[in-house]
Amino acid sequence: MASDSRSGADASGPDYAERTFCRLLLVSAVTGIAAPYLAAVVGQPMLIWWHKLVTTFGYFTNIANLAVALLAAGRLYFPRQSWSIALNSPTSRTAIAVYISMTGIVYHLLLAKHYEPQGVARLSDLLTHTLTPLLYVAYWLRCARGGSMALAHTVRIRYLPLLFLVYWLLRGALVGGYPYFFIDVDRYGYLQVLLNSAGLCGAAWLLGVLYWAISRFTAPVPIKSDTASLPER
Repeated sequence: MASDSRSGADASGPDYAERTFCRLLLVSAVTGIAAPYLAAVVGQPMLIWWHKLVTTFGYFTNIANLAVALLAAGRLYFPRQSWSIALNSPTSRTAIAVYISMTGIVYHLLLAKHYEPQGVARLSDLLTHTLTPLLYVAYWLRCARGGSMALAHTVRIRYLPLLFLVYWLLRGALVGGYPYFFIDVDRYGYLQVLLNSAGLCGAAWLLGVLYWAISRFTAPVPIKSDTASLPER
């Protein structure tokens, strides 16, 4: 595999534009997840806090937004930590681009017409399904495009959606409910749910291939040093 064309920029830390993107992503993703969670649990017993936490991260939307938040926080504050380095690899940044893009696309095409959020939920809806996905795609195009990534790695992008499906096939049978109608076994049966899921995983893979092609066949945005324009002393 070719070496990562962004490795030099990563070693010297993010430039001003990338720091700005990461701050915006961190605020948008964290607020989108935390606002409805805190509104529901403040003043409640600790058991409710835990139950709501499990419920919150039972949605792929919040998992994808959490990944964005962790990547942004790592890039800003923990650039030399091993977990941050792993999240900021070309494959990981592209996988997160696929997950957050699918979050926005699936929501607006399939789910939005069934959901009318009010109050703080409306703010969360805007942040997690629209603003964060758009910001992250812009971030990827500006700061991640051009990094080396093998085409075969796009297959790995499907692992998280598949794990999410397996989790809900097991948990849904226990709790009697599912987070999204297209994986509702009680409504559609296992065969249709598996077909629906296969379609979504296939779409995620194709989106990963699209991101790979953009990264492979377009030139990366030049990274400018913040001190490049300062006069010599």
